[in-house]
Amino acid sequence: LGGCKKFAAREDFHRANNYYKDESYESAMHSYQDGLEKDPTATHVWRSLGFSALALYRPGDESAENKQYGEVAVEAFRKYLSSYPEDQKVREYLESILMGSGRQEEAIAMLQEDADRHPGDMKYQNSVIAAMAEAGMLDRAFAKAESAHTQDAEIFHAIGVTAWSKSYRNPPA
Repeated sequence: LGGCKKFAAREDFHRANNYYKDESYESAMHSYQDGLEKDPTATHVWRSLGFSALALYRPGDESAENKQYGEVAVEAFRKYLSSYPEDQKVREYLESILMGSGRQEEAIAMLQEDADRHPGDMKYQNSVIAAMAEAGMLDRAFAKAESAHTQDAEIFHAIGVTAWSKSYRNPPA
């Protein structure tokens, strides 16, 4: 019986792949979900489900349907990363969708985990600082940049540009 479910799941995944190629992302998303219900051990498929939902998601669109696409993408990427934690590209997609969907604290926490795993590499620290600035946490970003004793003027420039942009778009900020 288990083999029958795995076979049926493979059919769903194959169908989903064809939908994805045809840019029928919603149909692809549903077929991936159906297949994963039949075969939850196919952990590599969570990535494809996440990409299907991400293709449908539009940052800034506050509709319930769009929020659901974002949630499906986030959960799918998290489940994928629980089996494939070294996939940095999927981590970046997850961090990006978290930032774009108003879940900046979660994204910053992930970026900080990356920075903690690479303590001597300033690009990871700079990613945390830039995300804080983008999220409007300018004081935290500036304090973190100062405490990092970075010699990288680019990060201070990025904080300044972000602060200017926020004040320009929202006078009298």
